[in-house]
Amino acid sequence: SGIYVWGAQIEPGTITPYQRVTNAFDVYEAGKPHYGALWFDGVDDFLVSGTVTPGTDKVQVFTGIRKASDAAEGWLIHYGNVGSNGMFALVAPGQASDKLAIVSRGTVQAAAATTSATYAAPLSAALVATSDIAGDRARMIVNGVQAVNTTADQGTGNFLSYPMYMGRRLGATFPFNGEIEGYIGVRFGPNLSDAQLAQIASTINAKTGCYA
Repeated sequence: SGIYVWGAQIEPGTITPYQRVTNAFDVYEAGKPHYGALWFDGVDDFLVSGTVTPGTDKVQVFTGIRKASDAAEGWLIHYGNVGSNGMFALVAPGQASDKLAIVSRGTVQAAAATTSATYAAPLSAALVATSDIAGDRARMIVNGVQAVNTTADQGTGNFLSYPMYMGRRLGATFPFNGEIEGYIGVRFGPNLSDAQLAQIASTINAKTGCYA
């Protein structure tokens, strides 16, 4: 009357080596490159660094992510206190219909977000975000394309001395639901050129396969 099949792998054409999937964390195909990820459960997971003292008003952030849900606001990276001077944050997703957002502040806060369905969860993305307080610019490049940009006034001053939180705002609220794929880089210092930013996005993609 029927058959019971367990552990099957069905694919068109020539069958490739077996890819086991035993749970959310054990997905591996023999002979294929594989990379680790930091998984945030959207409830209470987060990481925090020691205090950082940048001494500059410019920052660049590079990472690959897998955003699993848009059901609730999630803070991917948060540097500084909420509403404090010299802070920045990447939010995925942001408030209401925001799919991705960047917040940056010298003495005045500027924020920008995208509501495009292109960036709706589930989303794999190579993110390159930059902020320049004196230059009044904060932007986010997603999979090699500028998606978020603001030239609103950010006031004056540098990014101040704070710890950096990943996966949750101040380790207390708005947990991120998804993964940081492989690594995350945060660089305080002079602006990089668009060509350099594009090269970084391409490198992240090569390591994570975030986009074609």
